[in-house]
Amino acid sequence: MIDLSIFRNRLFSMNLITGFLTFIVTAGTMILLPLYLQNVLGFGPRQSGLMLAVTPVMVAITAPIAGTLSDRFGSGIITSVGLTVLLFGQIMVSTLAKDTTVIGCLVRFIPVGIGIGLFQAPNNSAVMGSSPRERSGVASSLLSLTRTIGQTTGIALLGAFWERQVSALAGNVHYENVTLAPVTAQVGGLVNTIHLVIILVTIGLCLSLWALVIWLRSRNNALSAVSIEI
Repeated sequence: MIDLSIFRNRLFSMNLITGFLTFIVTAGTMILLPLYLQNVLGFGPRQSGLMLAVTPVMVAITAPIAGTLSDRFGSGIITSVGLTVLLFGQIMVSTLAKDTTVIGCLVRFIPVGIGIGLFQAPNNSAVMGSSPRERSGVASSLLSLTRTIGQTTGIALLGAFWERQVSALAGNVHYENVTLAPVTAQVGGLVNTIHLVIILVTIGLCLSLWALVIWLRSRNNALSAVSIEI
């Protein structure tokens, strides 16, 4: 069903992997933050939902701008910028504590939304643009598959990692409901999980920069060939 030769294109493969890592990060993080807001800070579901809504709102604002910028400057540059902002946002999220204020949370969530918004549209464009035109349908389906698998993997992987970290910090006590663990253990588990997230985003950023270098070299070679013909 899938022509595996499509993965020989390094730009296509690297952009697809970068998207996969980003979907792991975003889904896994968003499933854990409500637990932090409600169990640690004591916010209700409504307030927690409103605070978390800041991230998708920033994505909605930033994504159209990112699409315009990628058309003008190239998708590789904007995706790298987006991952850099996302990395900065996750580093800020890793500083969450048991007494972080509402403003403190929002200041940390906003860069995450901006980074995701700057990354998604240009990366989708890069994946589709680097695939052969006759394989555009397959490329689009692989992009959707990557999104779905990345999100489910992120929820399972980061959720399990967080649960294990909380149990370890609580003295390896087995909890039927890990949200009943001490607040300090829950915060520590979240911080350790975000450290894993930072590693994943860093790997994605490295792949994005590598893809950008390949794209710049191919563009320069094409321009050189055109100038020689002229």
